[in-house]
Amino acid sequence: MRRLSTTFGPYLERDGVVYTSQRWHCLSLTRPVSVRVTASGPPGTELGLSFVPGSCLTTDSFDEAADSQLVTFDETAEFTVGDCLWRTFIRSKPDTVGEISITIELM
Repeated sequence: MRRLSTTFGPYLERDGVVYTSQRWHCLSLTRPVSVRVTASGPPGTELGLSFVPGSCLTTDSFDEAADSQLVTFDETAEFTVGDCLWRTFIRSKPDTVGEISITIELM
């Protein structure tokens, strides 16, 4: 289990969705693995996980295990991620205030 601290801002708007990320957290995996992700924070906020293009060892970038994932806060999600370098980001509305807790558990 790995706990990640997170902060809000600056803001980036892409395709009508606002992303906030002052601190990126990376998780490097050497084999495909199932994960359980729990995140809590302000309502309407989501945690995103995306692989770094070109970082996958054997997982095809079009494979389901290399798909970006969104986890709605105050929910737990389980899915498989590929043997890639993964980064986390926060997606929320501007001026969102609150503490965030993220737990990523490898299963």
